Amino acid sequence: MARTTATQYWKMIGSRAWAEAWSTARSWSALAAIGIGIAGLYFTVPNDLRIQLAWEIPSAMVILLLAVFTPAAIYESYKELEAQVASSEDDLVNKWFHTMSEEGKIQYQGKVLENRNGRYLIQLYSFLDGEPTTQRFMTAQEYWNARFYHSNKAMLAEYERLHPPRVR
Repeated sequence: MARTTATQYWKMIGSRAWAEAWSTARSWSALAAIGIGIAGLYFTVPNDLRIQLAWEIPSAMVILLLAVFTPAAIYESYKELEAQVASSEDDLVNKWFHTMSEEGKIQYQGKVLENRNGRYLIQLYSFLDGEPTTQRFMTAQEYWNARFYHSNKAMLAEYERLHPPRVR
């Protein structure tokens, strides 16, 4: 599973937010220019003032609207990406896992019970008898060093592959 780094995540938010804010600001400034044009036709505005307003107000309007819509677009993009990430990470619920130590050895085995706002509640199982032991939240370090499996059988097969039985 490809992972998105925090930098890539914020770059995606920034680019999406900028595109959305810029598009909205252009739309509103275009409406302002149309409104100024209509006002120029219906009201007796001197030509010099009408020309000045037609160029200055849309530019100021774009700047003002960008200042307003950019934070709103950043927030909306962040929420949308957060929802996408949360829904893609829900694929881990009901998966079995091994957490690995820095030396590449299995530390814990367990099952992901649920995703609570990006934190995984897990059930750990004993290596001796396979019985449930502890329920707790998975740490970020464990998450990044974990191997996930579709079933308990696949997890046990990997354990046996890494730890073949010793013949005496």
